[in-house]
Amino acid sequence: MGSFPRVACWVGLGLGSLGTPTPAAAQAPAGITAVVEQYRRARLRTMEAGATDADITAATAFLADSVVYEHPAAGARRVGRATLTEGMRSFLGRTRGPSIRVVRQIDGRGVVVAEEQVSFEAQREGGGWERSTRTQVAVYEVRDGHITRIIEYWQPG
Repeated sequence: MGSFPRVACWVGLGLGSLGTPTPAAAQAPAGITAVVEQYRRARLRTMEAGATDADITAATAFLADSVVYEHPAAGARRVGRATLTEGMRSFLGRTRGPSIRVVRQIDGRGVVVAEEQVSFEAQREGGGWERSTRTQVAVYEVRDGHITRIIEYWQPG
């Protein structure tokens, strides 16, 4: 939670370099926010116990072909819709009961920054299930109706 103000400030400074926006211009187009909301819902379906490849296809349809996913704390950087699709496939059936609760969100021109509470159960190697909950800051960059970059800030366990 402590990193949210820093990230929000960073994004705000980045947007500030585009000029001083008027109140109407400072708001994200409804389409950008809707793309992120629809992606979140579709992503949740990929984490359900009965998720299928069709659920993954539906989620990745919101991503640009050259999407970039970054997780600085874990040193992860993945490029391309196909790469993210394969990553999602590797978890099919291994998670259940997901939720993503948006704690707060800042919408800007081409970017949505959100503090999210993410929770799900993950299958352990021994066969049981273990609940995992984390608070993260997610930065979604959107262009031409597709997410072009996702940066997640959370502490890996």
